Amino acid sequence: NMKPHIIVFTNIFRDQLDRYSEIDALLNIIETSLEKSYDTVLLINADDPSLVNLGERLPHVKYFYGIETAIDMGSQDLAVDSVFCKKCGHRLDYEHYYYGQLGHYTCNKCGFKRPIPDFQALIEDNKGKRKLIVQNKDTDFKIQVDIDSSDTYSIYNMLAAISCGALMGTASETVSRGLESYRPQLGRMEKFYIQKPITLNLAKNPVGFNESMKIVSQDVNIKTVAIGINDLPQDGLDVSWLWDTNFEILLETDDAIENYIVFGWRRYDMALRLKYAGIDPDKVTIAENIEDAVESIVKGASEAGYILLNYSLLFDTQKILKGRNEDAKANPVPSVS
Repeated sequence: NMKPHIIVFTNIFRDQLDRYSEIDALLNIIETSLEKSYDTVLLINADDPSLVNLGERLPHVKYFYGIETAIDMGSQDLAVDSVFCKKCGHRLDYEHYYYGQLGHYTCNKCGFKRPIPDFQALIEDNKGKRKLIVQNKDTDFKIQVDIDSSDTYSIYNMLAAISCGALMGTASETVSRGLESYRPQLGRMEKFYIQKPITLNLAKNPVGFNESMKIVSQDVNIKTVAIGINDLPQDGLDVSWLWDTNFEILLETDDAIENYIVFGWRRYDMALRLKYAGIDPDKVTIAENIEDAVESIVKGASEAGYILLNYSLLFDTQKILKGRNEDAKANPVPSVS
């Protein structure tokens, strides 16, 4: 019976199909759940056509946020199950897209298109540094944030949080203080240092894994990439999504990858998937447990390590890394102005 004042919609991607079902079915469930909460304000990502279509079907008061700058997020292929217009079925035309189905889109058949965001994000790149500027198109609300140039997909999370704060009437100075105290959460590009920098990132669906691998590919250092896959209930029992994930992205930086390590209950499935992605099996090590995977990264000749894993492996891996971490200040605080 909870009736929230504001609901924030960030994106909707396929994730653990045996638990959450397909996107269209999930959208219908969300629509039904909101039928008795018409006084709730909806804050919707304008760059996600599935969510915008959902918003059009609902009578609620709605606000939109989106990225205006056509920055390159390293994406190559649109999410094949979400690029068709939800109103008429025609393929959407993208002027620019960021990742998954997120971008600037129009349906040339029925006229469905990306709405003009109420909260607009502008991205400025200057000599390897990136600044996020969020402004309201109708008010003088404006915030500037210095962000990690490699962590592009967190832009949407920050934009959503800033927009929600503004809708709640929170002063921009208060929002800025909140951003100043923000640190990456458990397993979200979490940084450690154990003889070399090691980055831990939770990735549990095709889009999340694709974006994580794009960050890996941007690192010019010689690196080790460890991938952990379990299939416990909290992960989703169906691991067929590994074949929907574009592990071929790793081929773009394969020359700079010293070796690959796979671990977890489905480590052999992951090794097979890498083989079919075109990765040399001789570069792939199968680790029997988390400790062996971490030790292989630490003792290897690479200059950096990345650990990409799904949910049930996260906490034990983070505990091991935290226990061996040599740099208590590995996670920097973003600068806000």
